[in-house]
Amino acid sequence: MFDFKELEAFVAIVRTGSFRLAARRLHITQPAISERIHRLEQTLDAPLLDRRQRPIKATRKGHALLGHAERLIQARHEAIAALLPSEAIGGQLRLGIVESLAQRWLTRLLEDARERFPSLVIEVEIDVTPHLAERMISQELDLAFLIGPLSAQRVVNHALCKYPTTLVVHPSLLERYRGDAHRLLEESDFIAPLRNSRAYIDVRAFLDARGLEKTRIHCSSSMNSIAQMAQAGLGVGAVPLSIAEPLIVRGELIPLPFTLPPHEFTASWLASSSDPRLEALTQRAIAIANAAEASD
Repeated sequence: MFDFKELEAFVAIVRTGSFRLAARRLHITQPAISERIHRLEQTLDAPLLDRRQRPIKATRKGHALLGHAERLIQARHEAIAALLPSEAIGGQLRLGIVESLAQRWLTRLLEDARERFPSLVIEVEIDVTPHLAERMISQELDLAFLIGPLSAQRVVNHALCKYPTTLVVHPSLLERYRGDAHRLLEESDFIAPLRNSRAYIDVRAFLDARGLEKTRIHCSSSMNSIAQMAQAGLGVGAVPLSIAEPLIVRGELIPLPFTLPPHEFTASWLASSSDPRLEALTQRAIAIANAAEASD
C-alpha cells in the first residue's frame, strides 16, 4: 500500500512540473523522489506521470489520483494539528499577513501562539495580497493570511473570516455636495488598493455598474494610507470597516450608503507542504478572528 510520502512526492511533481523542483520543495534528493514515484506506480500498476512532456503532466490515471491525494494530505494535516502536543509545534515559521488583519487581531494571535506553542518562533511580514501570494508560492513564506482564495492549483486555501468593506469620505466633501452621496460618487476621485488586488477589482466593478467607467482611481498598498487620503478630502476611500471605524467614531470620516462585497480572507499555503504547524496556527487564527468578531 502507498504511504503519504509517496502521495506528497506525486502531488509536488504534478504541481511543479519537475522532479528537480519537487525534490527541492520536499527537501529530499532527486533519486529519493524518483524512488517514491516508482513505488507508487508499482502499487497502482499504472504510470501516473507523462515524463515525455515538459513540464511533466499527470496521466489520465494520475489525474484521477490527484484530487484524492491532495484531500488525504490535507486531512492528515488537520488530524495532526488537532492531536499533536503543543510542545511539538516549534521552530521558525514565516507568516505573511495583510494589513487589515494585522491591525485587527495579529497581536492577539502572537500572544496566543506564545502561550500554546512556546517553542514556535513566528517571523511576520505585512504586505498586500499579490506580494504575499507571490512570496508564498516561491517558498519565501510558509503561510499567508490574505484576501483569497488564491486560484493557483498547487495552493491550499482555508477560509479564515469575512469583513465588510466601506466607502468613506471627509465630512466636508459630503457637505460640498449638500449631502447628495450619489452626485458625490459621480464627481469624485476614488482611492483603492493596488490594481491587481481583489479589492481594486471590486471597486472597479462597482463603478462600472453605475456607468462611472471614467472615474479616476488612485491606488495605495496601505489601507491606512487610503483612509488618511480620504480623511484629507482627496476622494472616496474604499477600506475595510475595521480600518475606518476609529475615524468614523471621531467624526473624521463619514461612511457612504453603498455596499461593496466583503473582503474574504484565507489562510493559504503550498499543497505539497506536510508541515503540521500551518494547520495548527490557522486553527488558532480562525478562533481568534471569530472571537474578535463576536466582541465588536
